[in-house]
Amino acid sequence: CQAILGGGASAASYFSLLHIALTKSLEVSWEAVWGHKGNPAIATLAISYIVHDDTYYLAQSIQSFSSAGQVFVFVSRVPWHNVAGNWEHTAELAKEVGAEVVLGDWNSELSHRQVARDHLLEQGYTHALIPDGDEIIEPQLLDSLVKIATTELAERVYCHWDTYWMSPEYVIRPREAFTPLILCDLRQAVPVNGRNYEGGRPLLLTPQHG
Repeated sequence: CQAILGGGASAASYFSLLHIALTKSLEVSWEAVWGHKGNPAIATLAISYIVHDDTYYLAQSIQSFSSAGQVFVFVSRVPWHNVAGNWEHTAELAKEVGAEVVLGDWNSELSHRQVARDHLLEQGYTHALIPDGDEIIEPQLLDSLVKIATTELAERVYCHWDTYWMSPEYVIRPREAFTPLILCDLRQAVPVNGRNYEGGRPLLLTPQHG
């Protein structure tokens, strides 16, 4: 299955609620917002994937997120479970679409996420978008998430998604109840199990938020 992060109606109501806090961020480029890695007072955003053998939608996923910041793909040479895959192809594909690839040997999702978080903090990043390799984000939702990080409105941001079967022509309804974590403040949010993090203020974006 392929997941599309977003899939809601207009984000007008969301932006009206946050107009005062977010208006100024509309006037600057993402490069200007995220170009101050040496200053811990200014938010800096990365996109972080943790993968082993995950190639089917990875290129499209990276391309949908890449306008928001530097993409890192943490490729484990060993699987979380027993079946090993072609991690070399995953690494090559990520490099081809402009991602920075970090190789390692992580036999659990938790250790994989912990290392990714620590690496990004060491590189000076304060926030990370953490999609899976089969998730493609809508531009409207991506804009909303960047603004939330810029204004530090929450440390853990969750969203709704649409899941498709076989192709974009077949969307699963009713929509899945699962609302994945997509944005986290690396300084406060800590992985605990799976895609679950703890720490800081949570915020759930409804489908109407983009």
